Amino acid sequence: MRQSNKILRRSFQVCSVLFLALSFTGCLTAVGVGAIGGGIAYNNGNLKEYIPHPFPNVHAAAVIALKNDSLPIYTNDSSNGSGRLKSEGHDGKDISIKVVKVTREASQITIRIGATGDHGLSEQLLAKIKANL
Repeated sequence: MRQSNKILRRSFQVCSVLFLALSFTGCLTAVGVGAIGGGIAYNNGNLKEYIPHPFPNVHAAAVIALKNDSLPIYTNDSSNGSGRLKSEGHDGKDISIKVVKVTREASQITIRIGATGDHGLSEQLLAKIKANL
């Protein structure tokens, strides 16, 4: 009886978290996912991660990652806790990086490569950005 109650309670908790994650968009989802664990989400071609570093540091790390890969930076906008970088990969695919301040000490980064997204290349770029933090 106790074992089935534990399973039922755990199932309810998991379903509640999934419901909340699907109900919210943007930063709230990232914070929720970050609090649950991992913090990485790939959805509709966008790779998103909650990063426990201030916005200016994450934005600068993204710029360095692009420059280290000899990728051109076509757009580098940054103001009021939000930044966007546009570039082009060596294969001609568009690269879009968005960094948003979540708290004073945390940010959310969104990476999209190509029109439909490229999960593998997005994860590689994210790893390079995080290496610069």
